[in-house]
Amino acid sequence: MGMTHHILSRKQEFEVAETFPTGIIRFSLITIHEGVNMSNLYKKYILVVIIVVLVASCKSEELRFQKDDLVVFAETSTPTPTETSTQLDSMSDLETVTDADGNVYPTIQFGDQWWMAANLNVTSGPDEKAITGYCYDNDEENCKTYGRLYTWDEAMNSSWEESASGICPAGWHIPSDAEWQLLITYLGGGAVAGGKTKDSSAHYWASPNIGATNESNFNVLPTGFLDFTGEYKGLGEVCFYRTSSSQDRYKVYARELNSGNASIRKAGMHPDDALPVRCVKDSPP
Repeated sequence: MGMTHHILSRKQEFEVAETFPTGIIRFSLITIHEGVNMSNLYKKYILVVIIVVLVASCKSEELRFQKDDLVVFAETSTPTPTETSTQLDSMSDLETVTDADGNVYPTIQFGDQWWMAANLNVTSGPDEKAITGYCYDNDEENCKTYGRLYTWDEAMNSSWEESASGICPAGWHIPSDAEWQLLITYLGGGAVAGGKTKDSSAHYWASPNIGATNESNFNVLPTGFLDFTGEYKGLGEVCFYRTSSSQDRYKVYARELNSGNASIRKAGMHPDDALPVRCVKDSPP
């Protein structure tokens, strides 16, 4: 049973906490100042604390070390399939993908799927075709933060074929509604998948941002959207992701997340509504 230690800084001040089924037991703050001659009693106190932590860790799922505001995790046992989180999947093999403008996006794996972990912000399509796209409130800073908003025609590069490449990088495509459903199922179902994918900081989503943990590292931000009448709506409150699935030429499908619940829901949209895009990697032939 191994344990990995991470050194976060030279400051030798930290708190040791051990997770038990009944909660967290916190030990006293240990401070070791360089150049201080500790008494034998103090040395014994530290030794006892370390021994207690090491013994208790054999019964726990993880050992958490905190230094200031930084937290790292050291695995103390091999998780069962039901314990394995999507966060571990994403950390297993970090990869990136680059769009036609040279923007680099992190990617993340869920089961057999690879997704972009940030919203598309490209202005050049296939064959260097210019793409208008929209920044919320026509503010370029919003594109830098939230990504660009695209109509159906822009995102799909005028195609109505499900899972079309659209404006995604080579080897990637606009996800179908079914591919979104695979992701949602992997995350535990529609009732909880939104919470697992929404950014959990207090910087972007309006309160109450119900269920937000972002434990999947999918980093969904409340982009808002531009409706087909030309009105920007919902920044800070909602995100409608473009899919490549449609009912007809007047109703296309999106996936909705909002601050008022922890779900991801299917939504019908007008093709000329401008929405954010996440691309998914093509499956191997």
